[in-house]
Amino acid sequence: MRTARSIRPLQQWLFVAAAFMISATLATGLIWRSELNDRAEARARAGDLAADHAQALQRGIERALSATYAIAALVRQGHGELSNFEAVATEMLPFYPGIAALGLSPGGVIQQVVPLAGNEKSIGFNQLQDLAQNRE
Repeated sequence: MRTARSIRPLQQWLFVAAAFMISATLATGLIWRSELNDRAEARARAGDLAADHAQALQRGIERALSATYAIAALVRQGHGELSNFEAVATEMLPFYPGIAALGLSPGGVIQQVVPLAGNEKSIGFNQLQDLAQNRE
């Protein structure tokens, strides 16, 4: 038969083991929740960064296309002709630093390009028949 003294250490041991298990369970839960929060924050930061890059890319494309829209307006005003294309394009290029060259392509065939130096091979190129470009 056990005495009161022999039961007391067993109770103390069970109490310590139970306290340890409860503490370990709580600590595991807190760490797990903290990891979930960290992952959610990392995803949010990655999403924000991706959105920033997408907006910067969109602005760059829109800026580059604005030169095309300006030339298109001049061609429409000239009823399909732009007699002073070289002068207009030369003056426009400094305002569009992301654009290396401007070309005039009636019917999809490049007829004029500014600057001509380094772009001579593009004259006569039919963009509409090129498989890499014809969809655009």
